[in-house]
Amino acid sequence: MYLGSHYGWGGNRQESLSASKAYTGALAVFFVSSIRGIIIPRGDIKKTLTGMRVGMNIIKHDIGITAMHQSSERQAIIGGEITGELLLGYWGEASFTWEDSLNYSKISIGLDYTFPLMIYTMFEYFFDGSGKDDPAEYDYAKITSGQRQTLGQQYLYTSIGILYNPFLRPSISAIINLDDQGLIIIPNLSYAILENTEITVGLNYAIGSEESEFRNITQYRGAVYLWAKTYF
Repeated sequence: MYLGSHYGWGGNRQESLSASKAYTGALAVFFVSSIRGIIIPRGDIKKTLTGMRVGMNIIKHDIGITAMHQSSERQAIIGGEITGELLLGYWGEASFTWEDSLNYSKISIGLDYTFPLMIYTMFEYFFDGSGKDDPAEYDYAKITSGQRQTLGQQYLYTSIGILYNPFLRPSISAIINLDDQGLIIIPNLSYAILENTEITVGLNYAIGSEESEFRNITQYRGAVYLWAKTYF
């Protein structure tokens, strides 16, 4: 059994949060490998976020069921996930959300596999029932305000990278909006200059019709980026 607290920064669903103190706990019971709970107080009991996750391992498959609730938003979420490996690595997640004005589901299914010479490939399909399947209904203000990260309903993510050299790792990825057939191509190259430091240079380039989501997020079709990451 574990009880504790931590401070976290980051986003929660469709909002940006400041630092929050989260109280968490874990308990193992019989075939259930863990029961985890979380409480994030926000000054008002109705704004407090509460949730619980039950996890188990069955025949080397990790399975989890999660439930979340927040009274102030009149929002409840229940979901489940599974991860495992049968020749290919695989994972799946599904959730259903109840809100005042909208009920919707989210589903993601993914596969990955490493070929000889350490060539890694990954595919993931994502469905968001709260999105729009008609580009004419896209609300880009929700992207710029941080309320949403995507506007459509169906997406496919693909990636291939060469991991043979631990110091130099080239890869290319693509995010495809299956509703408007637009996509972003993301080639990048990572180089470990030190044991705990690496730099990455890459390109984001949008392809698609003028009404497609990725062509309209910014006024530029492409962007070059350079960033460094250090581990302490």
